Amino acid sequence: MIDHKVTVGGIDVSNDLISIQVQQQVADADSDPGKITIVLANPHQKYTNRFSPQVTPIEIILYNFVYNSEEERRLAGGHEQAEYLVATGHMINLSANHEEVTITGECDLGHLADALPKDHDYNIMPIKAREVLETILSWHEDEPIKLDWDPSLEDKTLERITYDADWTYQGVVDDIAQIVGAIYYFSEANILKFKSPASTEGECDLDGHITNPDQTASITGFCNVVPIIGNMSDEPDDPEGIVMPSPAPIIAIAVDEASVQEVGVLMAPAEYAYNIKTQDDVNARADQKLRLYRMHKNAETTPVVEGIVPPLMSIVSYTPFIPISKDEISKMNAALADRLAELQAFEDELAKDNNRAANKIQISNKVRGVVVGKDVSYSIDGLECKLTVSPGLLTVDDPITDESISGSIWNADEEE
Repeated sequence: MIDHKVTVGGIDVSNDLISIQVQQQVADADSDPGKITIVLANPHQKYTNRFSPQVTPIEIILYNFVYNSEEERRLAGGHEQAEYLVATGHMINLSANHEEVTITGECDLGHLADALPKDHDYNIMPIKAREVLETILSWHEDEPIKLDWDPSLEDKTLERITYDADWTYQGVVDDIAQIVGAIYYFSEANILKFKSPASTEGECDLDGHITNPDQTASITGFCNVVPIIGNMSDEPDDPEGIVMPSPAPIIAIAVDEASVQEVGVLMAPAEYAYNIKTQDDVNARADQKLRLYRMHKNAETTPVVEGIVPPLMSIVSYTPFIPISKDEISKMNAALADRLAELQAFEDELAKDNNRAANKIQISNKVRGVVVGKDVSYSIDGLECKLTVSPGLLTVDDPITDESISGSIWNADEEE
């Protein structure tokens, strides 16, 4: 049995709930806030104009029962209630008629777009990255932002602090995330998580809940060469000092040399960023985007599950194909063993030719990865969760830092 508890502005609206839709993802510099849509019955216009945008909190909790075996499921015994905190955020809009009201909300990532305050002394700041971030986030007083800093992150010293009122909170978060090699996102509890890419939030076996066991949805994330095109128009071309647009673009190409040597050039789509006016800025943008591609350099996969909602950055695993009979399972295992022997022999020969120790190759029929996005739907039709899973994040050994990439190595002006 699936149940729910939904509160809006501290009021329990569960009895009038029609449906819920929630989209969440691990953030990058260009991502949107997590989205929440709640549809309620509106008898006698009880919710029309009842809540105020931006300041009304929203919380969604879903419940289900977890069975220990198929026999217990059949007998409806031995079950225990599982609780899933699906989303917490703030309402941004409400539309209503005499039948229904639709409430839309989002996590507090949107508040990071606010500009830093002008009435602070930016010359008096801590020097440690974590303390700088905590200090600046504490200035967001209207809607306080809670920070959860992963202890495994290196708390680097900032040699030079240039933040001022021209920066946004988003810009500061992006900058410090790059410095310490972190990813960040707002969790289901609406807390800003600052984490190492290798740090996860628990583990969940999806078998028994899978309805669409995709293995690969896209390989567009695997890119090791990133081109960025800016527009050098900040120099006066007119004798009177008037700034005129320049016909010549400025180009930076950031390259992950180790990956290119391993698998060849995998070119990312070019980004035309004509708001970038200097070579240093276009180089920085190329480096930033290459870090993102390194973070998600595997083929992401999108399984669909029913009845459960794994949290962001949790490890999930599932079997994409399970043969029906025991005979078919034996055939599958035998085929895996034969293939494993072939691959191991090939690796042994490569290791011998290159005078190195051979790696032990393992094959599993399980897909295993980290949840980096999800789309939750809940209504009278049931609870469905479309997951975006990143297997590659499980192989991240070290934080992503400036030393992890080669940087912008070429631009068109220099070549000419």
